[in-house]
Amino acid sequence: MKLLFDHNLSPRLVSRLADIYPHSSHLYFLGLDQASDRDVWQYARDNQYIIVTKDADFYDLVILLGFPPQLIWIRVGNCTTSEIEILLRSRYDDIVALSQDASNSVLVIYLELLGIKLKKCLKPLSVKVYSIFRLSNLENLIE
Repeated sequence: MKLLFDHNLSPRLVSRLADIYPHSSHLYFLGLDQASDRDVWQYARDNQYIIVTKDADFYDLVILLGFPPQLIWIRVGNCTTSEIEILLRSRYDDIVALSQDASNSVLVIYLELLGIKLKKCLKPLSVKVYSIFRLSNLENLIE
C-alpha cells in the first residue's frame, strides 16, 4: 500500500508516516508538483498509488475516469501537518481496507469540529469507503 500525497499536503508526511505507509511519496519528490491533475492521476494509476488529497478535483476525476487509482479525500479545514499525521495514523485500518478492496474507490475522512481547536477534538465524525457505483452526487457525502 503506497500513498501519494498531493501538493496541498506537506512533503514531511512521507517521512513521518514511513513506519506504517512505507514506499509512499509526495508529488514534490517525484517532480510532479507542477503536473496537471490528470498527469498525477495517470502516474498514480501506473504505479499503484492511492492518492491522498484535501482537494475535490481528484474526486471529480474518480467520477469522470473511474479507478484505479483509489483516493483518500481528507475533508478538513486548515490544520497542521501533525494533525493530518494523527488522522492518517488513526484511520490506518480504514485505509488498509480501502487498499484491499478493488471494488471501492474513495475513502472520505472528515472531522467533527465542536467549536474548539482541531487538535483538541481530533475524532472522526465519519469515515466512509464509497464504491464509485454508489456515488451519484456530493449529497451522498453529507450525513
